[in-house]
Amino acid sequence: MMIIAAGWEMSSMTQNAALVAMVQTALSLPFFFFVIPGGIITDLVNHRRLLIIMQTSMLLAVAVIAWCSWTGRLTPWVLLGLLTFVGIGTAVHQPAWKTLLQDLVTREQSASAVALNSLNFNIGRAIGPFLGGMLAGIGGAASVFACKSLSYVSVIGALWPIPNERMPQPKTGVTASSVISSIGEGFSFLKTSPILRGILLRYGLFILPASGMMALLPLEARRELGSGVFGYGALMSFLGVGELLGALGVGAVIGSLFIPGLKQRFSIDSVVMVTLVCFSLCILGVSQGNSMLLDDLFLIVGGAAWSVMTVTHQVAVQFCSPDWVRGRTTSFYMLTLEGATAIGSLTFGWIAQLTTIRESIMLCAVVSMLGILLIRRFPLTDDSSEE
Repeated sequence: MMIIAAGWEMSSMTQNAALVAMVQTALSLPFFFFVIPGGIITDLVNHRRLLIIMQTSMLLAVAVIAWCSWTGRLTPWVLLGLLTFVGIGTAVHQPAWKTLLQDLVTREQSASAVALNSLNFNIGRAIGPFLGGMLAGIGGAASVFACKSLSYVSVIGALWPIPNERMPQPKTGVTASSVISSIGEGFSFLKTSPILRGILLRYGLFILPASGMMALLPLEARRELGSGVFGYGALMSFLGVGELLGALGVGAVIGSLFIPGLKQRFSIDSVVMVTLVCFSLCILGVSQGNSMLLDDLFLIVGGAAWSVMTVTHQVAVQFCSPDWVRGRTTSFYMLTLEGATAIGSLTFGWIAQLTTIRESIMLCAVVSMLGILLIRRFPLTDDSSEE
């Protein structure tokens, strides 16, 4: 809901395509600086307490955005600044949230837990944009921001009852020496794990054009399709519906392709290759479509492919990471995801400013297809270690 309100509010305040795309950049750029410290803190403190603190900080930031929008004090740079603060909270929050999944399930349940988390997220991605567009059309962007701030309360309420006994007990407190040591350990593991480096490289190349396309959807709706905020909300909703459909049942299927002895006829990389081709063709379709219906259909299929790509790469990171460094490898994954999102949004927004919206989205499709070249060179699993 929030990105719908923020993107549409920005496109109402300015016609600069780069500034509109920077809405997504503002939420993602803080990951460059805060996600690795967030992963380190995750490995050193109680996960539940850290999550409650971060949820509270983001609640306050979004509440300020709602107040500024309601009182007419919101400007492009004020919005970007406050969204950056939300991005900082998210950067620290995400490694702990993803690690919490592993705290609550067994290794065999890991893929299903990741898929279930993706399913819950994508339910919000499917319903949220539609509700956000409808709410923004009726009560303005301020009402959407206010509802978003209240949503943090529900997450805090869900985290509060989790007993501390379910959380791994940190071996040391957060000190300067322990942080420096943890940074060194994390990067040493990354340096000695070619599988992890390959996973991150492949996922980063996928997210660059995917985020660029999504960042341009407000302008696609407003300029190319002549639609209002409801149309933009519909585009984002259909993308979310596709991701929701992709998440349904994908955990068991993907898990069977990772666990030794359970691999089926098709390898995980074969599935990823077909998925990547499908996703790239859908982006190309969006760049060529001339109607809301066609764009919606392409985004449903593309969203399903996006969901499969997310689950496969996230589970691959979990499977190649031992327990003692999982928080830090998760932070590397989030750094790749959000860093590529920030760069992709800004880059393709800038390209759209120099050319056209449709040409920039078409280039997104071309870059996405290039990911096929990395599949054979950087497999998601180490088959030699499983024989």
